[in-house]
Amino acid sequence: EDQQTLYIITRNRDSVTISMLNTTINEITNERVFTQVSAQDVAFFNDSLYLSDAIGGRILVIKSNGTLMHEINIGPRPQFIEVRPDGQVLYVTRAGGSISVVDLKQNIVIKEIDSGNISHSLSFANNGARLFVVNTENDTLSVIDSHKHEIIKTIPVGDNPRYVVLNPDETLAYVTNTDSNTVSLIDTQLIEIVNEIPVGNGPYGIAFSADGGDISYVSNMRGNDISIID
Repeated sequence: EDQQTLYIITRNRDSVTISMLNTTINEITNERVFTQVSAQDVAFFNDSLYLSDAIGGRILVIKSNGTLMHEINIGPRPQFIEVRPDGQVLYVTRAGGSISVVDLKQNIVIKEIDSGNISHSLSFANNGARLFVVNTENDTLSVIDSHKHEIIKTIPVGDNPRYVVLNPDETLAYVTNTDSNTVSLIDTQLIEIVNEIPVGNGPYGIAFSADGGDISYVSNMRGNDISIID
């Protein structure tokens, strides 16, 4: 949060290396290797890193200095993870469809949510009340009440959606559709598509400019280029 450390996750065949880079001097100041780990995604909250281990069926809880604190058993193939902004729960998508809700005080799974086959990335609203999840195999976006842990609504988007990101004022959710070569814009209150924007070949990740989000950048993994959206 203080922008002083950049955490770099390097995935090897059967291990993961976490490198801590000091952003003031641009040097690696610490490095930890964890063996027998298949790292998929990482989330950060306060002084802890949460790392999903797809093969081990667990979340590793690692202090910011690289010390392993404990493990949370999730079940088969945890994938993408995100901590609710209040730090009380962790959401974990799992290959096969369900989303696990983890109580971070007890470090146990408290609920399973079926949002559709193969959920991918997640994005919380800043107040933590809603969670947006893309379901890659059935080409939908689900919006979840993240306090009741229940699906509010699921809507169709494009083909093979991969990432969802909210714009800075949270009026729109942007979804990259890798096989449609489009970005779907969803009204976050109505939970309805309001625009479909053609981009490059194989859109995947998306980020907004730091000056209020007037510009968004979409990486096109098959086109080897970037689409810029006003």
